Amino acid sequence: MDKNFASPNPEPSSTTTPTTPIVQTNKKKTSYAMIIGGIGGVLVLLSILVLIVQT
Repeated sequence: MDKNFASPNPEPSSTTTPTTPIVQTNKKKTSYAMIIGGIGGVLVLLSILVLIVQT
């Protein structure tokens, strides 16, 4: 008796093809969010440094 429980997938894998443009737009949105977040973080760190140096 074979102990392999794997069986062929009855559903076609063509459902992943339409989602690729959505993933590309999400990657663009996340890259913009990362850039904006990085700039915001640097500005916060610089403002904290200026407050520390001024005292």
